[in-house]
Amino acid sequence: MAEALARTGIDRKDIRFITELYWDWKAAIRLDQELSESAAIQRGVRQRCVLFPYLFNRLHTVYLLGIKSHEWPQHQRHTHQQYTLVDDTILLANSNQDLQKILDVVKNASEQKGLDMNVKKTKTMVIIISISKNEDMLA
Repeated sequence: MAEALARTGIDRKDIRFITELYWDWKAAIRLDQELSESAAIQRGVRQRCVLFPYLFNRLHTVYLLGIKSHEWPQHQRHTHQQYTLVDDTILLANSNQDLQKILDVVKNASEQKGLDMNVKKTKTMVIIISISKNEDMLA
């Protein structure tokens, strides 16, 4: 994770702070007067943390930019049409087939980085725009 943060241009001092904040936590359990041995808390970015949207967007961008150009559908190779807000991502495509290709590419890239796509929260929306021959088009 620290390597991915470094690729986003975050200063190494900030990366060290973030790493200590999120990944170097230890805890022990006190029962009556006895204290257990400490154990590492292995947990990622906390969603209620004010840093979460910033970190998610920075890392998400690194992962999407890491997808090789030839993996995207032909018409979207130069315009990676995706938008991210906090931990939601919108992917745009011209057809169901292109959308499936994009989802496959993003899913494979995410899995390589240890990320999961929550299929239960995934939605699709179809927008059809038709312009009649009689309508004036603005340039």
